[in-house]
Amino acid sequence: VGEVMTLVDHLEELRNRVIKMIVAVVVGTVVGYLGVDRLIALVSVPLEGRTLMFTSPGEGFFIRIKLAVVVGIVLGMPVILFQLWRFIAPGLTPEERRMARPWVPMALVFFAIGVAVIVFMSAMLASLQSNFLKRVLTSQPQIQILPPDQMARTLRGGRHEIEDAIVQRPSQRVMPPMPVLTHSPPCRRLM
Repeated sequence: VGEVMTLVDHLEELRNRVIKMIVAVVVGTVVGYLGVDRLIALVSVPLEGRTLMFTSPGEGFFIRIKLAVVVGIVLGMPVILFQLWRFIAPGLTPEERRMARPWVPMALVFFAIGVAVIVFMSAMLASLQSNFLKRVLTSQPQIQILPPDQMARTLRGGRHEIEDAIVQRPSQRVMPPMPVLTHSPPCRRLM
């Protein structure tokens, strides 16, 4: 405190603090990777027994790595905030330090609240999506085959012409003229 540091001294201290932050995240990531299977099981609870699908060959591995890194950041956050405080605090006046000191633990509390909200919201959204998929997959589609003249009106005019076509008697229906193609674009071979 009160010691004047050169630019090189500041950069060395910043480097040491960043290395400590990275080590904390790496240690947290290793711990997270050891428990990633339990985390995946916890996250997939709202899916109610459905299996998770991977859409590319490496996705099963990379999803585990991504989850482990997120856990590493969450577990390393106290060290990250402490190292940031230790780097910034010497440059503050005693009054500024006194004003900022309560916010360092509060940042950790707010971060934990944010993580809890994200976990709760993702579980809720997964449950909603699961319920939606259940309704979509169990509902029967309603398919109706229209006569050609009514289909042409549907494709051309929209809702009002459809209602008019339904109200009119079949003898009063007039089919609009079909467009004539004068030139067709050349076809490309696929093979």
